Amino acid sequence: MAPPTHSGVFTIPRVVEIEDAAVATTPLAIDANGKGSGLFFICPVDATVIGVHYGLAAVTVDGDVTVKIKDVDGTNGDPGATTHATATQALVGADANTTKNTAFDASFVMVKGDRYVLEILGVGTTRCEVQFTNDIYAGYPYLEIFDGSVWGAPLEISQLAALEFSGGVFHTIPGLIPFSSLAQTTYDQNDAVDEFALKWQLPYPVRVVGGCMHMKSAGDFVLALSDDDTDDLAVSISIDKDAAGNSGVFNNRWVFFQDHFDTLANRDYYLSVRPSTTTNSVIINRLTVPATAQMDAIDGGRNFREATRADLGSWTEVPTARPFFSILCAGAGGGLIPLRHSIGLIGR
Repeated sequence: MAPPTHSGVFTIPRVVEIEDAAVATTPLAIDANGKGSGLFFICPVDATVIGVHYGLAAVTVDGDVTVKIKDVDGTNGDPGATTHATATQALVGADANTTKNTAFDASFVMVKGDRYVLEILGVGTTRCEVQFTNDIYAGYPYLEIFDGSVWGAPLEISQLAALEFSGGVFHTIPGLIPFSSLAQTTYDQNDAVDEFALKWQLPYPVRVVGGCMHMKSAGDFVLALSDDDTDDLAVSISIDKDAAGNSGVFNNRWVFFQDHFDTLANRDYYLSVRPSTTTNSVIINRLTVPATAQMDAIDGGRNFREATRADLGSWTEVPTARPFFSILCAGAGGGLIPLRHSIGLIGR
């Protein structure tokens, strides 16, 4: 008997649950000596950390911050007494709205599965704002605010940050999102770019049954899966803007194709959204990172990046950007083993 087309699905990469790009980030004001933040996370690899990249919203009074990797107190869950890596970073006004790169004074070998805290605290009269994301997580990572004397209760938000490891390598640490900008992009058939895609490749075949896009639309659109080598259209579906799920606000639009498509390993594909009219637009969320290597710090790594085109022409890859698109899969591996039940990757 042939396997079912899909009896359960999972998403690749993880669906990002940001309500709206306009409210996706929150600056934390470091406006007192010793005030700052602690981001608690679990390291997924054995690797040597050499520095950290983090987003700054503002620097209103030049000065220093201390940046540390610490252990977690097993009793109260706050930052512990052991400092594994440390650095003092000077900040000036020109650092506002940038990604700051801080190299630690000495490297440190992080252990897979261990818990750590990324701590950023103000020194003296320094006044600045560090960037956090409102993406929602349960468990790890989580954030605590230090008011200069005590740590606050855990907050289920994360930081715009990425750890750099020896050799300039970035590993995906679930929950840390190092984007340098998050923007809403509006387009229709009249624009110079009228189609945005998630260009992706996996080292194993998958059974694609649809896509999940964080977007809203004022008009109809086409969701398509294209093959890179031949640019053949593998499968597509036209979506009526008035269909269920189009609330006029940003949400995760789950769209299923009318048939599945089995991909090949190590081959590029494009999951794209193309408006159907010249008068009504599609609006999508996109993120960018400061450098291509930092895409590896995001779920899926640089195997998932943006591509654009116009009038069904040639694709242009944008390796430092990614639309908030995910592929919906119902099987993976050499036998395309189907899932009998939905698994916990949906929406997380």
